[in-house]
Amino acid sequence: MLLLKVIQNIINQIGSLDSSYQQVVSGAFLAVVVVAQTWLGRRRRLL
Repeated sequence: MLLLKVIQNIINQIGSLDSSYQQVVSGAFLAVVVVAQTWLGRRRRLL
């Protein structure tokens, strides 16, 4: 959650992205984190 806020603050500092694009970037970041955690969790169980 903290990392997500840091990314949002960086986007706000740049100021070139519309708020709807900020939500898309945030959602994509969350999706990547969930997929990575799922993949790593399954991999650990297999080892």
